[in-house]
Amino acid sequence: MFDEPIETANDSAVRLSLSSPSVLSADLVKKVSAALDRAEDLGPQVHVELEIRGAEQDSDAMTWPGATDVTVVNKWEQLLRRIERMETMSAVSVHGRCSAEALELLLVADHRAVTADTRIHLSTENHDVWPSMALHRLCHQLGLAKARRLVLFGGVLGGEQLHQWGVVDRITAGPASFDLREWGLSASAPSDLPMRRRLLQDAFDSSFDEAFGSHLAACDRTLKRTASRQAVAELRADEVDAA
Repeated sequence: MFDEPIETANDSAVRLSLSSPSVLSADLVKKVSAALDRAEDLGPQVHVELEIRGAEQDSDAMTWPGATDVTVVNKWEQLLRRIERMETMSAVSVHGRCSAEALELLLVADHRAVTADTRIHLSTENHDVWPSMALHRLCHQLGLAKARRLVLFGGVLGGEQLHQWGVVDRITAGPASFDLREWGLSASAPSDLPMRRRLLQDAFDSSFDEAFGSHLAACDRTLKRTASRQAVAELRADEVDAA
């Protein structure tokens, strides 16, 4: 299942390459958790990259989650939620024939890439659709109308379709590398990244009046952070002038 070890590249990324798993296992949870642990230990300037490589046959991508149990499912869902709340940025690259596990990871990542030939199977050979929290995220990110058919009837999501629907950010010719500078981003995660994610996620569950307090508090924290940075910059400038 795990073809490559966890790697730290140029002190900027922790990378983990996986063959698309057919079974949700404790080993899978442990491996991805280890990658997140390493990235968080290295600090917010390091982002996490997960590469999911497809199976050789469609049938191999239609077994998720396989013979597992609810304890492992609970740990996996907590792991996905952890990715959504990390201080560091996350990136997921998917290519080839993949199980619904690939979609679950894409839906929680900050940066998402697929190849044009990507095929993500949402249902098993018995036409079952795994009722994970991915269904909840699909509704939030696609809207009920688009998610309805996928959730009720399953099927296959292709790379081009994922891109057209805005589920992924780009289509690549091969396995993606995430140089954040290519995205016009800083090498480190924004200090308010978890706050931005939370405001986006809460937007569909709260009314304008309910959300107003959270957004106002976020604005206040941002203003204070900006003022603090400006004060530090002015202090340093004064020290340089004095020298």
